[in-house]
Order: sequence, then structure tokens, then C-alpha cells
Amino acid sequence: MRVIAISRLKSGASEEKAMALNAKELLKEWELQKADVIRQAHSRTDQFGSIFMMETKTMEEAKNKLASLPLAAEGLVEFELFPYQAYEAYESILGKIA
Repeated sequence: MRVIAISRLKSGASEEKAMALNAKELLKEWELQKADVIRQAHSRTDQFGSIFMMETKTMEEAKNKLASLPLAAEGLVEFELFPYQAYEAYESILGKIA
């Protein structure tokens, strides 16, 4: 299952508190990248946070993996998750051509 996970600071959390855990956070993110759970990682440009493109067996697994990240475990960030798949609209055109 492909999942997009978008993080943001929780209400009352500060960037300073989050940055204090940055090294631990990045080590755990790297562990998840090496395990092919996080396929891509991006920084948000509108506010503090990340965007992860993930691959998991279930949505529950994605939630559990994200909960293991230090910033989430400390209650500093929350994630919004979106399942996604290949763009289906191509089939409406390409199916008629093939």
C-alpha cells in the first residue's frame, strides 16, 4: 500500500523542542528508508514538517511506523495520511488506444 504522510507540529509544540530531537529523528527516518518503508522524504516549505512517500502492507502499519519516530513519540508532531495509487484517468484514454 502506498501512503503519503504529511506532518505538522502539534498545537503547543515548538520548533526548538523538535530541533532538539533532530539527530534521533533523522536516524530513525534513515532506518525506515533503508527498510523501504519511507520511499521519499521531503521538507514542507509552508511550515515546519515533512512529507513522506511510504510503502506499507496496511494503513495501520504506516501509522505504527510513524508513531515510532521520536518527534511523534514525544507528542510534538502529528501526521495526516493519504493512501494513493497510480493515476487511473490514464486508463480512460490509453485503454482506447491500446
